[in-house]
Amino acid sequence: MSTMKKMKKKLKSPVVPAREPAAMLCEYAGDFFSRGRTIEERRQLLKIAVLGWNLALFPVSETAKRIQAMTDSLSGQNPDQGNVEKNLASFRHDLVMLAEKKRRLFPRVTDYVAKASIELINSSEQVVVTVGRLKDRKP
Repeated sequence: MSTMKKMKKKLKSPVVPAREPAAMLCEYAGDFFSRGRTIEERRQLLKIAVLGWNLALFPVSETAKRIQAMTDSLSGQNPDQGNVEKNLASFRHDLVMLAEKKRRLFPRVTDYVAKASIELINSSEQVVVTVGRLKDRKP
């Protein structure tokens, strides 16, 4: 195999992140979840950021369908219909924005976020992330 073919093959293979998952998640969505006023609000926003990250792992053509499935599930759980549509529209917007940002910043990272939390460690908030790898997944 020629050197050029080897280089192309190497470039097409999934890239294992050289950075810590928590650092990538903070770069990708730190501004999003840090807008929470309390640690509980930041934790809730982090959950949405994780959904956006994982959503970005699917083809762009599936984004709308997957967001619709999520919002259908949420709207059925909330008996208070007063602000539901407004909140769901905001949720949809946030997911689209976050998925696009993940694809732009880390297009070749195919690890999914299995768990993410904000923990108090030595009186400082730290983002703790556990990632998983999808089998036979190409970026």
